[in-house]
Amino acid sequence: MERSFDSELDNLEAVINQANKSDLEFFEMIKMSSNSSLTSLISKINSQKSLVDQLCEAKTEIEIKQKLEEAKQIFAGNAPIIIEIEGLLNSLGIQSLKEFAKDSKNLISLLLKNTKELEEWLAETLNFMKEEREKALSYKKEELLAKQNNQTFQADFIAPRRDMMDEIRNQEAIRNKEFNDKINKLAAEFQDQREQINIQGQEINTLKNLLDEKSSEISTLQESVDQKAAEIMNLNAGIISLNVEMKKQSQKKDAEIISLNVEMKKQSQKKDAEIISLNLEMKKQSQKIENT
Repeated sequence: MERSFDSELDNLEAVINQANKSDLEFFEMIKMSSNSSLTSLISKINSQKSLVDQLCEAKTEIEIKQKLEEAKQIFAGNAPIIIEIEGLLNSLGIQSLKEFAKDSKNLISLLLKNTKELEEWLAETLNFMKEEREKALSYKKEELLAKQNNQTFQADFIAPRRDMMDEIRNQEAIRNKEFNDKINKLAAEFQDQREQINIQGQEINTLKNLLDEKSSEISTLQESVDQKAAEIMNLNAGIISLNVEMKKQSQKKDAEIISLNVEMKKQSQKKDAEIISLNLEMKKQSQKIENT
């Protein structure tokens, strides 16, 4: 009887230990999978942000086009990134690219936060299941001990503990459902992000065509600028001659101004003398009024 009891108890402990080990392996697998997916997505977002930062430094459409061409070489294996950036630039402009870079940074923070919460929840679930199995093992030991001592336990012992075991299984089922819900929610958020990138990417070909058109217009404009430069050089000779004439006129005007200044100074001195004389007369009149 004692040998049977020990054997059954050993078998039960082995089952419990294997279950705990399987839970731990499953937890590590989910954690690694989650971290791998998150790392891949964050790398992609950081690539977008890096390209956006470079484009935001550009000041002209030519510079933007050059940086996009460089980016196509760097991110050759990730065409959706180029497509998305070109679409944003075409529809909204450089300022929106800067806002997109900020949004990318915020998205990374959100994904890291969600992943940390998932790991904490997995650790909590793993600990909960381990504790419940330990309780189940304790109940089983008591049950086997009661059988060994030939105690009557069916009504007073087994039924209540069977209910408790059922409750434990129900709790594990609830935990598993919560876990699946969290995994599905995180997967849906990743999928939403990918769909947003694909949707925005469909708007990009227009920007590429627009950049090609602008490049052609710029070439035409350059030819016009060269023509205007030749015309300006022809005008320089006339401008130099005009400057010489203007300098002669300026010297003549300077002489007239000097003469006028001398005359104005004489008139000013004359006026000053009249004002002094008037002031003396007014002072005499004032004293006369005071005496009266």
